[in-house]
Amino acid sequence: MDSRNYDNTGKLKVLVLCLLYSIGLASIAGPVYAGDVDKAKEYISAQMYKQAVILLKKAIDNKPTNAQAHYLLGKVYLLTEKYGEANVEFERAIVLKSSYADSVARTHKEVGDSALKKNNLPLAKNIYGEAISYDPSLKSKIATALFKEGDIKLKSGGGSFADDLLSTAVSFDISLKDSVCDSYHAAGANITNEDFLSLSNKTSQYCAKYNAEMAAKLIFIADSTKNNIPSAAVELTASAARLDPSLKSRCVALLLEMAREAYGKSSLNVFKNAYETAKKIDAGIIESNADSDRCLNALYLYETGMRARAISLLSELKTSKDAFAMNTAIKLLSPPAIGVYPVNLSTEIDRNKLITLIKAEIIDANTIRCYFSLKNLDNTEDRYYLYETNDSRGNMLRIIDSNGKEFLSKQKAFVGGNHAKNDFYEEHIILKPLEEALVYIDFPMISEGSHGFTLKSADNYMGWQNAYWFRFEFPK
Repeated sequence: MDSRNYDNTGKLKVLVLCLLYSIGLASIAGPVYAGDVDKAKEYISAQMYKQAVILLKKAIDNKPTNAQAHYLLGKVYLLTEKYGEANVEFERAIVLKSSYADSVARTHKEVGDSALKKNNLPLAKNIYGEAISYDPSLKSKIATALFKEGDIKLKSGGGSFADDLLSTAVSFDISLKDSVCDSYHAAGANITNEDFLSLSNKTSQYCAKYNAEMAAKLIFIADSTKNNIPSAAVELTASAARLDPSLKSRCVALLLEMAREAYGKSSLNVFKNAYETAKKIDAGIIESNADSDRCLNALYLYETGMRARAISLLSELKTSKDAFAMNTAIKLLSPPAIGVYPVNLSTEIDRNKLITLIKAEIIDANTIRCYFSLKNLDNTEDRYYLYETNDSRGNMLRIIDSNGKEFLSKQKAFVGGNHAKNDFYEEHIILKPLEEALVYIDFPMISEGSHGFTLKSADNYMGWQNAYWFRFEFPK
């Protein structure tokens, strides 16, 4: 036998044996990897995610190019909210086998659907976004599903969740804006109270085709609710003007009417709100020559602290032919009527002495008399110093009216009670334990247009008197 032929035959035998051995290994290893992946699928179906991760990692260690194992591991991470790890595995699966992009997109959509069923819309929105990034054709399907769900919720009074569903649908597919607009308009069709405001705002957010119709309805509702819910009526009217600028004059007229009524009822917050809203719609009302408008402007200035300008305007309106302007000006500028005005509660404690403003009395057109109760809260005899200051003005108290003007008392100290002279400057009342003394002091009439005053804090002479902080408002 030729030795060369022998050698070749031997080599051939060795090669064949190696191939058979390799095939044998493949036949053994292949089922092991496949077995791990198949078992992992069972674990995923049973929500046994930890066990699935162990098997999938083992499969990947044995064969890093196993695209299915990478995809399934990414799915487990996504289901267990490990989003960063999920993205890594999904990307590896797609690099190894591009057709897995569809599976990744579908998995994201399924997880998004699950989050939505649990009313976790923020999470669903994020995961839907990932699904669309892998398969843009899913965008329309996801948006339509969100719209349908939002529409159902809206019809059943779903509130903010319905709003969020519908806005999310539009964020995925802008072409749904018109459909969302129609849904909100239909939801508000039979509502004739202040609840219509929010639905009209939502409707106009998505389209303008219903604006004129809704504005007219808003004014109707505002007019019918202005007496019972004036604050809501102001909002309704403002919204009507925004939706349909052609109704601006009508809206301003309604707001000024509400402002007049509110002021007459002493509802100052509603008055300010209505008047400020009217000014936002039409700033020109400030320059109006109509006496009723000038009066409202004066009242607004008066209530917002610009008293001097307000009183000047009101003085011009005392002879107005407009009944509202004339009566309001006269009422606001006239001094308080002669009579007694009780105080519900106005007390201060000064060094174990209780001082209480009991009442104010208009004695005549030039005099306001304030009555006080002084009480010794201590168990020992004590004295209460009654003057305010001993400067060049003498021992006089003072008030500051609501126009900011100061008036000194007509007497140098309180009148009444158990007085005792101590020296030239000091007037005081000696109070026995728990004894009460009733005293009064007179002040000049407050200035025109003022309807209240503060009994000013004393100068704290020698640390004794420091607590005269009484505020009083006459009824308007």
